[in-house]
Amino acid sequence: PESILSQKDFFKSFQSCVSKLPDRLRDIFLLREVEEIDAGDIAAQLGISVGNVRVILHRARVLMRDCVDQTWFKNFGST
Repeated sequence: PESILSQKDFFKSFQSCVSKLPDRLRDIFLLREVEEIDAGDIAAQLGISVGNVRVILHRARVLMRDCVDQTWFKNFGST
């Protein structure tokens, strides 16, 4: 039960962090990381270069890591 609660808390934190991403970063992050669409397919779908997709993914991942560190790990470490 405690691990299930912990997972629910993590996903609340994760969803909150995703919602804070700028639209373009959020869309590309979700396409790649959640829907597991290939970067080339994302690029073709959005009419941008694969390199641009990779840069946007990198930025989104950095923001997500920072947000999750602040919201989840900070709270988890204090319990």
